Amino acid sequence: MTKARAAPREEGLEPAKLLLAVVLAALSVVMYIGRVPGHDHLPVRETPFEYHYMNGLFSEETLAKLDSLIEEQKSFKTAVADQTAEVDNIGEALPIDHPGCGHPLMTPDLNFSRCMLPSRVDIARHFLSTGGPGSFQERYESSVPRLMSFIAYLFKELDSPAIRSLFDDPQYVAKATDVCRGRSVFDPIQLNLIVMVPGQELPMHFDVPWLWGATRFALPQWLLVVMEQSQLWADRSVPQIQGVSWLHDSKEEGGEFFFYPDGPGGDAVAVPSRRNSAIVLDGCRAIHGVRRFKPGHSVPPMDHKEPNELRRTASGEWDLVANGETLRSYNTSDFRISLVWRARCFTDEAEKARWATQEANELKLPAVLDKLDADLRKRGVLAPNQPRPEPLDFATMLLSTYVPYPNDPITVGILGRNLCMAPRILPAWLRPAGQAVVDLLCQ
Repeated sequence: MTKARAAPREEGLEPAKLLLAVVLAALSVVMYIGRVPGHDHLPVRETPFEYHYMNGLFSEETLAKLDSLIEEQKSFKTAVADQTAEVDNIGEALPIDHPGCGHPLMTPDLNFSRCMLPSRVDIARHFLSTGGPGSFQERYESSVPRLMSFIAYLFKELDSPAIRSLFDDPQYVAKATDVCRGRSVFDPIQLNLIVMVPGQELPMHFDVPWLWGATRFALPQWLLVVMEQSQLWADRSVPQIQGVSWLHDSKEEGGEFFFYPDGPGGDAVAVPSRRNSAIVLDGCRAIHGVRRFKPGHSVPPMDHKEPNELRRTASGEWDLVANGETLRSYNTSDFRISLVWRARCFTDEAEKARWATQEANELKLPAVLDKLDADLRKRGVLAPNQPRPEPLDFATMLLSTYVPYPNDPITVGILGRNLCMAPRILPAWLRPAGQAVVDLLCQ
């Protein structure tokens, strides 16, 4: 009698073993990512940072003029294109065809001849690794476009009547002087329009500081943030005032402005981004950002290593163009639009005049890195005889040590990490486990 053959098994793991494998993979990923340096004991200020939230800042006539600024723009580039420093890297730059340019944080320069860390790698690194204040679990390809908001720099409009009237308004001057710690002489330096499409957010960040002898036109912006937060150059720090007002229609669909007035260890405060309301604060001292705007929406798949822009069409719409291809079209009414202005704060006109004659006081990159290196050894982050890490690793060490961006204690996920980034940050031997987690959990 012939025995019946058992039905052939499908290749692969049985469901129970597959589940066990995925659980073990997830645990491996969590344990490794949990080793990434964090900020478990972030400082809380005894006295909150000064800030003021205002309604009805501009007259209807002025609002109309500000609205026209939007319509006058031909295009908005992403913030990735904000590359202004004469010395734009600390040694990590590579030829554009080098394999190292595939690192998830490296980005091309404006000529697409080299890759290096982006100007605000501190923002991207924290957001991609943690998922931001919402602790979103998203793949790298989905996360990157969310932080690539669009920006236009309006330097010549700083002298326009609408903006000059703001800096001359007694109510504004009083509030700005409070934020500037008693300094009442303002030196306007920047005016921006920032546009977000549905699904985008502005991750938490410090503003780029201004130091006597070191500015965004000389050194990488992320390094200036490190210098400011290290307090090693506190005697060179120039207070500044940032104002943010909103020009879009006030339909509340996310996009709140949040900040940490009590320091990175305190609670976040959120205010609505209503049309013609505004907030003023020193963004170099207070961490701040924008929560996800219209969070149910996806953002077209932009690659930060390629050129991207919002381009005005003849019909008045806006095309989101990525590497020459139109991915989506928008109306102006679809956007979240911020007007941002900044000014340095001086004690008197004489101090303001000295700012323009400080070339002999300039800080050079080697001296800056040596001073940070010495402080890392004093803190025990680097051993006395330990060689300085390679530039890319040294940059991440500086950010981990000095730039204390928090995780939201209310919405934080597993260890405050975006597990969907695992295949990008894990060592080669753990990437299969990371990919298993991504395939199971991530969209």
